[in-house]
Amino acid sequence: MPIDPPKGPDRDGDDPKPGSTQDMGRRLNGLHDGHPSSPYNEDGSPKSPVTRWQDIELPEPDQQDRPIADGPRSLTDAEHAEHVKEVRTRLDKARSDGLATDQQYTTDPDQVQWTPARDRIQGDLVAEMYGRARDVPCDYRAIIAGGLGGAGKSTVLDRYADIDRSQYLTINPDDIKEEMARRGLIPEVEGLSPMEASDLVHEESSHIAKQLARRAQRDGKNVIWDITMR
Repeated sequence: MPIDPPKGPDRDGDDPKPGSTQDMGRRLNGLHDGHPSSPYNEDGSPKSPVTRWQDIELPEPDQQDRPIADGPRSLTDAEHAEHVKEVRTRLDKARSDGLATDQQYTTDPDQVQWTPARDRIQGDLVAEMYGRARDVPCDYRAIIAGGLGGAGKSTVLDRYADIDRSQYLTINPDDIKEEMARRGLIPEVEGLSPMEASDLVHEESSHIAKQLARRAQRDGKNVIWDITMR
């Protein structure tokens, strides 16, 4: 069902004012069904509402280490805001305590020269991730996919750009952070999960991504850079 632009002060004659809520509604309705930003699926049915943070079910803070008898419950807006604040506070303290890996494992004032032991760890990680792409062809092709997480980059590549992503090595610092978490390479911060503390490996994950990209470049390996473009 189309979204009828409501009448009101934002309207200018018969056309909505550019940038107004009514104008956005009109532009959304102008997208073809199935477009990543369209409110409708390809068959014309409305898409499900986007999941909000407060709708993601998590156990109550004092129950996280104990079995949950009655099942999890959703965080309220206030609880989520408080949790985000707590994460930021703990991360700030961790940085001030020197727990960021570029503080712990570099040997120069500019924090760009990694210790030999950490360099070997990074090399092993690059080798394993690159090995998973052994079947990706070396056609010297590169794609940059820019946008925030959840913005629909993968959907655009798969369905609208006609890109076969199996033919590319995807380089994404967030994927590297997840791999580092699985290997126990993210500093432990009391009260935070490894991924909540992953900002402490931000510089290192970017460094590893560049190493992975340089190796792919030498071989002419097809790559997709999946980045936020901040």
